Amino acid sequence: MAPGSFVPDIVVGIDFGMTVRAKWTLESTHTHIEQCTGVAYSMAPEWAAPKTIQHWPGKLGYETRNKVDTVVAYEQESRLLVQWGFLVDDSREDLDVEELFKLHLDPLYHRETHEFREKEVQNWFVDFMTNLHKAIEDHFDESYARWRGKKVEFLFSVPTTWKNPGMVAGIEELIKKAGFTRHEKHHVRITLTEAEAAAMFVAKETGYQKGDVFLVCDSGGGTTDVNILKVDSISSGRTQLRQLNCVEGDSVGSTLIDFNMEKIIKARLGMIQKELRRSVEDTAKAMLDDRFMAFKCSFGTKVQTPLDLHLPIPGSAPGLNFPQACIRESKVVITRCDAEPTEEQGSS
Repeated sequence: MAPGSFVPDIVVGIDFGMTVRAKWTLESTHTHIEQCTGVAYSMAPEWAAPKTIQHWPGKLGYETRNKVDTVVAYEQESRLLVQWGFLVDDSREDLDVEELFKLHLDPLYHRETHEFREKEVQNWFVDFMTNLHKAIEDHFDESYARWRGKKVEFLFSVPTTWKNPGMVAGIEELIKKAGFTRHEKHHVRITLTEAEAAAMFVAKETGYQKGDVFLVCDSGGGTTDVNILKVDSISSGRTQLRQLNCVEGDSVGSTLIDFNMEKIIKARLGMIQKELRRSVEDTAKAMLDDRFMAFKCSFGTKVQTPLDLHLPIPGSAPGLNFPQACIRESKVVITRCDAEPTEEQGSS
């Protein structure tokens, strides 16, 4: 390490992610899909295995979660931020809930029905990161005396799809704006792509030896990366890897599969809107339950079934039949032919 280099006392790793978590609602037995962000840290001089922050605002003291929901909520009229993470009450009709915005931080990423203004998405990101930083500070305040005066390095990874160095530098400035460098000895670094981070984790955890070649497929909520690497050397706890292929991340993932399936369901519910007790959007979200998750995950496996998926419409009267909307006995019928284009768009 060069003289004068920043040598941290604490390293905090932050995975700003779109990995899904099933959230059970009180109103029904259905699930709502949330995207999550994780935080872990290690400290000098031991540099023990990283500890994960598991206590978050909005959860009781005895409740633990390894990740917090990547979501912010604003009052509709004032557009003031009122809730974030687990504090967000998505049943409130007076709030605009913003999620699934990670990929839209990249101006080159466009989706047919999500044309967000760049500045607006950046504001959501800064608001979320500001509250995340406050939660991290609260955690350390409760656990470690005088930690604010120590050298702290906040490490972030970025999707492999973010190829523009200027755009990555802009994200770093947004992170700083959120307060991560407001203490003199606190620094921010964006060091690895998510594909590189996944490869390092696999190499460390699986006990590979020098000369071994392995493939890592990191299929997340919003992006998918494939890496082929070779272990060049292992010494003094350090593993040196050599990349054998060119990493080309693609904007596909499980969250996008859910997003595309939700569009299909909403289109069908729109044909019978007068029969619904709740809005089309709320009803569609409630229908993406555990049965759909199992149906989605069965593609390409030995347990894949040719049977159609029948998703009950919450709160509907019994016996509803609308063949033009593929609704039978108050259930939306999803065939494997319906789902295959969604899988191709989201995971291939």
